[in-house]
Amino acid sequence: MEFFGRFCGQINLGHAAFFGLGALTTRLMWLGGYPLALSFVAGGLVAALFALVVGFPALRLRGIYFAIGTLALAEALNETVSNVLPGNSALPGPQLVGYELPSRYYLALGVVVVVVAVTYWLTQARLGLGMMSVRENEAAAQAIGVNAFRHKLWAFLMSAFLAGITGSTFAYFHVSYYYQHTFAPYGPLMPCWLRLSVGWARSSDPFWARSSLWSSEMCWRLI
Repeated sequence: MEFFGRFCGQINLGHAAFFGLGALTTRLMWLGGYPLALSFVAGGLVAALFALVVGFPALRLRGIYFAIGTLALAEALNETVSNVLPGNSALPGPQLVGYELPSRYYLALGVVVVVVAVTYWLTQARLGLGMMSVRENEAAAQAIGVNAFRHKLWAFLMSAFLAGITGSTFAYFHVSYYYQHTFAPYGPLMPCWLRLSVGWARSSDPFWARSSLWSSEMCWRLI
């Protein structure tokens, strides 16, 4: 969510869809006997492929319409997975016996390093500069030869891939969880609400930031 918003200036409220697809793909493949490395990468690729399919129509929308459209997409996937896979996913005996926390910690740390490295590279690369020019003024960017749609699509795909491998890490870490839990839109929305709250409070009063975050979470669950 932060990645796409930072480089293209649009808020993707459906980020849970890519996170959930990555987690679902990795969990099913890994428990199905495929190597963890293959399952992990497949989670990111499936999320990116799905982003490619929905990106062409979704990225024609702008502003609040794009945010609402992506949120509706995540909620549709959430309901679909809830009906198709309503059960709980638990590690079988062999994986449970060999469960080790350090390996999962280093995997999560590696994902963080990858995300930071990609973000830093984009701030220096021509592709990233093109994305940021679209963020600042799309009409002006197109006037100087920047293909706005292509740059937004690349940002959308990269954001989805990173969300997918983050979901893969989630699937590898947890011993047991419900499949639909990873598709719940309020999960990935929490950091967004926190950033907005902190910005509103100017980071000078963390009490108001945390209170706003808690209130938004409770309201979402009541809805």
